[in-house]
Amino acid sequence: MERIKCPKCGSMRAWLVRDVGGVMQRCHCGLARPVVQQAEGNITIISATRAADVMLPEKGTKTRRCLMAVARSWPAIITTGAVAESAGLQNKETSSLLITLMARGLVERVSERRGLLGGSEWRVTTATRDLLKP
Repeated sequence: MERIKCPKCGSMRAWLVRDVGGVMQRCHCGLARPVVQQAEGNITIISATRAADVMLPEKGTKTRRCLMAVARSWPAIITTGAVAESAGLQNKETSSLLITLMARGLVERVSERRGLLGGSEWRVTTATRDLLKP
């Protein structure tokens, strides 16, 4: 079992547990926080990163290109398809990168439109806007 950093106590003793309702992050210090919740067939992914711990991806990576495509659209909302086109990525790859960015607390999903033309709608978080300000 891979250990991850606990946001509550700061140790590397936290782990992820899958249960009926989704995925929980747990730690020996007593942390029990939902990371992914499933209710009535819908899956909701909750950011596993506190706003103070949000960090931008390294320059030159696909993750950074994807984030910057979303950030350039601010204050407008952008779809997955538009992000893919703007960043020069494939749609499936873009979807994975956006989910990764959401888990890191860098973007948020405004509406889930899985299977519809254009895909889900996204925008950057306030923490990301603060990091991108000159």
